[in-house]
Formats: sequence, structure tokens, C-alpha cells
Amino acid sequence: MVENQMSLTLLKACDEFDSKINECAEVIRRQNGMIPGLGPSKSRDHSQSVLYLKVVSILDTFQPPRLPADIYYARLVQFGDQFLRSKEYRLALAECYQRFLSTPVEKRTGGKLQAQDDQMALETRTQLGMATCQFFLAMERDPEVRQA
Repeated sequence: MVENQMSLTLLKACDEFDSKINECAEVIRRQNGMIPGLGPSKSRDHSQSVLYLKVVSILDTFQPPRLPADIYYARLVQFGDQFLRSKEYRLALAECYQRFLSTPVEKRTGGKLQAQDDQMALETRTQLGMATCQFFLAMERDPEVRQA
């Protein structure tokens, strides 16, 4: 579905979905010290699980039928990329990329005949994102890998 052809209600739901995820992503970036002039937050360990659960709740709230499948799953990959850049590898991996890939293509497209190229591009981004997350998670777990 092309965004400029969406109903006002659907457009409002998409904007709400985007703003809620972006709000969480901004808090995560701030806590991880990714905003110039700010260091990592000392309260990060305590609030990280709360933010994780909030993101999961938002993703669950907006999944189809609240948003059309083709819009929801494309945004899921986009948010996975955003969390990857924010160094939230577990969140990106488990809640965005794996959720996307574990959903059958017919369900991700809402049964619509969507360009195969679009799905292939999303799957490729997802697989690259998953590999990147797994690499950085392995580095976090194994100090020897970090030094190699």
C-alpha cells in the first residue's frame, strides 16, 4: 500500500506507531551515550528491561490487523535497523528481525501480490541485520573475540 493513498485513520495509526517506537529509541540512544555530549547512563541496567518490554508491547499492539501487514512488517525491519544502530542487539534480533523472518511471506504481505523484489530486499536487510547482531552479541560474551 502506498502511504499517500492511506486513509486518515490508517495514517494516524502509522504515525502513532512510528512516534512511540522513535520515542523509545531516543531514550535508548540517550542511555547508551549515543547523543553527543552525553555519556552512557548509570541507570541503563535498571531501565533497559523496562524499555525492552515497552517496545515489545508497542510492537504487539500495532501488529496486524491494527496496521496492514505490508506496512507493519516493513516497519519492523526498519525499527530493527534503528535498534541495531543504537547498539540494542538483543532487541533488534529477537523482536524485529526474528519476528519478521518467522512470519510466513503470505502473512507479511497480507495476502497481497507484492513485488518479490520488495520482499527479497526486506529479507536481505533482515538477514544482514541478524548476522550483525549475532556478531556483536558474540563479542560481548567472549572477551577473546574482542581482542582478536
